[in-house]
Amino acid sequence: MKKRYALFVLIPLAFAACSKSNDAAPDAGTQVAGTYQLNYIRQDSVNVIDSLVLPYIVGSTTIASGTIQVSRLTASTDSVGVSLQIQGQNSSSGLGVVTVQANGNTYDLYDGSSKIGTADGTNISIDTDPQDSQPYRLILRGKK
Repeated sequence: MKKRYALFVLIPLAFAACSKSNDAAPDAGTQVAGTYQLNYIRQDSVNVIDSLVLPYIVGSTTIASGTIQVSRLTASTDSVGVSLQIQGQNSSSGLGVVTVQANGNTYDLYDGSSKIGTADGTNISIDTDPQDSQPYRLILRGKK
């Protein structure tokens, strides 16, 4: 009786262990989505450049920190936003929707036809004005 019971349990387990997985690999939008701790920010405007490595800590007090939030919209699009906390005051801003395209082991982020960033699922880098002559530029880097 015990042998029959053991065979009754083990045979289905053997089939289950040998079956192929039907799990699809996560799409580009899902791979990039998540919350990244902001570790660098740079803002350029007419003849003024401000850059800061984050978190910015003086003594034991965190003066400035932030996050980049990337939310999946579709398999190939994500919504990007940034939140900053400066001396206890919170500020959030939506950067918009980006198209996510696989590029080898990384993902390129596009605003229309302009490449504005890269991500690898752990790190993200965004440059809102990579090559054009706009008077304002924002560079963000973060890590999950």
